[in-house]
Amino acid sequence: KQLFPRGAVFSYDLADIGRYWKAYTRTMARWSELFPDRIYPQVYEALLADPDARIRELLDFCGLPFASSCLAFHQSERTVRTASAAQVREPLRRDTARTRPYGALLDPLRAVLAERG
Repeated sequence: KQLFPRGAVFSYDLADIGRYWKAYTRTMARWSELFPDRIYPQVYEALLADPDARIRELLDFCGLPFASSCLAFHQSERTVRTASAAQVREPLRRDTARTRPYGALLDPLRAVLAERG
């Protein structure tokens, strides 16, 4: 849904997105093996289930103090210039899946993600 001006050509083809995701997953797994004390795996579902604990844990991992504003990130008035600019202005949401209306159009992505390796 987001058109990037340059640098993310892979994002315009669903099969390419699937291959990119799989490469990213393999890379992160390897880095996590090599640098377990430098890679923090944030699981979105765990963050949703207990944001206070997960945010505190992340900040502690980074050696940063906790600030209550971290729990109210969506209330910040700072400028956001990323593809997620609208999301940043909302609290964490569970209902982010929007695949149903696209049905079979997502099959190229599903096929790549289902491939082994």
